[in-house]
Amino acid sequence: MPSVTALLGTLTKSFEFKTKTAQIYKTATATYQSPDLKALIGAQYQDTSAPTSDDNHVITRIENPQAAQLKADGALHQKNKDETTGRIETEGMVLLVAGVNITIVGFGNFDGTYLITSSRHRLERSSGYTTEIEAR
Repeated sequence: MPSVTALLGTLTKSFEFKTKTAQIYKTATATYQSPDLKALIGAQYQDTSAPTSDDNHVITRIENPQAAQLKADGALHQKNKDETTGRIETEGMVLLVAGVNITIVGFGNFDGTYLITSSRHRLERSSGYTTEIEAR
């Protein structure tokens, strides 16, 4: 996937960031009772940056402890992927398209790497070429 190195706050025309704390999990636990081994297979993955202490429990077929760790990691990422989202309107940039990772600089606590989920490119007489992106 291509990556745009930085989107500076000085190039933006408008922006809005949202952080949610509801349904954001600190840990994910994946467990499975193996009928063959007659034992409980499981693993836990923790996100130390999560603001809450909730646990997301995943019950799925797991072959070994390594697979349990991967399932727990994936489940936690899937649940927490929309913790911080943003909308930015900037001067027109053809590289800002859905699926591209961008590093945002100049927005204080919201600085970091985001995935563009959608982009709209507009060319108008009054405002010229602008790009509006939504990222998470």
